[in-house]
Amino acid sequence: MSHNTTDWILAILGTYAAQIVSTHASNTHLASITFCFILSFIGILVSFSAKICLGRSFAIVAAVRVVKTYGPYRIIRHPMYAGYMLTSFGFLLYNFSLWNICTIFSAWFVQILRIQAEEKILSTDPQWSLWSKHVRCKLLPFIY
Repeated sequence: MSHNTTDWILAILGTYAAQIVSTHASNTHLASITFCFILSFIGILVSFSAKICLGRSFAIVAAVRVVKTYGPYRIIRHPMYAGYMLTSFGFLLYNFSLWNICTIFSAWFVQILRIQAEEKILSTDPQWSLWSKHVRCKLLPFIY
């Protein structure tokens, strides 16, 4: 497990940063509630499936554990964070405001820093290094 203070701060911020969004900031809806619900629900399912695959290997702070190569981990390296992003994007589309844009984009930025910190630690594991050559996408297929 990482003993780096920055890794711990990123883990805590990445876990809780999106919790300060507001449902009262605006009545501006960029998409229907049905579409936003479906988008958010898919994000929840992706995150949940990643947690199920991780099982006892799940933790908040980066650590070298058993590499999981099945389920959503066959497609992207960080499906849990991808699910978080999808869920928050659905929320943002329905609760659009400057506050929520700043909050969600800040949370996404922290998640990207968190991914970089995790991959630095995970790259010390030969099994992870081999797997990561086959699963090139870190977060969003064809983008990052």
